[in-house]
Amino acid sequence: MSTITKTGLIEIHDQMRCAVERQEIPSAVGMIANKNRIVFHEAVGTQDAAQGTALRGDTIFRIASMTKPITSAAIMMLYEQGKLDLDEAAAHFIPSLRSPQVFASFNPEDASYTCRPAGTEITIRHLLNHTSGYGYAFSNPILFALEQATGQSPTELPLLHDPGTQWTYGMGTAILGDVIRAITGMDLYAFFNAELFDALGMSDSFYQVPPEKRARVSTYHQRRRKDLVGIPNPQDIGYPETGSGNLLSTASDYIRFLQMLLNRGVSQGRRFLREDSVLRMTRNQIGDLSVEIQPAADTSKCRPFMLRAKQDKFGLGFQLAGAASAKLPQRSPGSYSWAGLYNTYFWVDPRQELAVVLLMQMLPFYDVACRNLCMNIEKAIYGNLE
Repeated sequence: MSTITKTGLIEIHDQMRCAVERQEIPSAVGMIANKNRIVFHEAVGTQDAAQGTALRGDTIFRIASMTKPITSAAIMMLYEQGKLDLDEAAAHFIPSLRSPQVFASFNPEDASYTCRPAGTEITIRHLLNHTSGYGYAFSNPILFALEQATGQSPTELPLLHDPGTQWTYGMGTAILGDVIRAITGMDLYAFFNAELFDALGMSDSFYQVPPEKRARVSTYHQRRRKDLVGIPNPQDIGYPETGSGNLLSTASDYIRFLQMLLNRGVSQGRRFLREDSVLRMTRNQIGDLSVEIQPAADTSKCRPFMLRAKQDKFGLGFQLAGAASAKLPQRSPGSYSWAGLYNTYFWVDPRQELAVVLLMQMLPFYDVACRNLCMNIEKAIYGNLE
């Protein structure tokens, strides 16, 4: 098991502090753990700039698409219980998905399109590994144009490509949330809480923030040219339950989930997932395909993203690091990761037995300052292992 030197921990803190002092970001919480304990936990900046409230280690963040790995783990639990098969059609649980259509042509002048039948049905595996053909409006020009013209969401429109033929980041995990509801008859939070959150001690993870915890929720900022504009929290803080996003959580809660995975499905003596399930989730599930650059259709929400495009693979809920490159930070090949729209990031390195969480609250996703901080922290970690 690798450890980070004292010099390395100081360097990580300094990277976070300097990013705030240079006003590149308003705040950040960083947390690093090995299999058994927390080795780094720091909070810098302000939780609410308008109020002057300092960020705390237990500040609650919108983790957005960091919800997806939790949904993926829940699906694998149902798989272990024999309630679904990874290669069965999702339409078995959601009949409206039967006989999907694929875009055949699109006219950007009037947002008209034609479609054709898909070559195959959408499977649970396709939804887990982002090869289903579903996309996101904020990162796909066709879907963005149609959303603006018709108000339809990507799940109401044809697929971008035949299932299994291309990797496209999209709303497939939202459908997996519907699969969980269909199988269990439970709301997502109720299922997550019963199967994961309660036993893992994730008491600050929810879709609807309890009144007594609202004061701990960070505001977020929107970058507009060079300015960071603070967006105040509403009185009631909460979002619709979906498998693809909308959870709020803390660094401490999320690291507990990651430590369970780092321990191959076990936490505090309790087994949540079989070891082979964790290995399946964190092994290549897209064959010869690779993770692709996703464009920025809605630049208020994201910049073009996917740092290791053409190099990395995808498992069942996680991006998988390919071979190390001199141009990129040096997390070990096979490390698995994901992120959230408000610039929340994590990765797990099984080889070095480390889990890392970095939480910020600003748009657009993949903002240069946020990505630079994440990369600088990664360099500080791997340049100071012993």
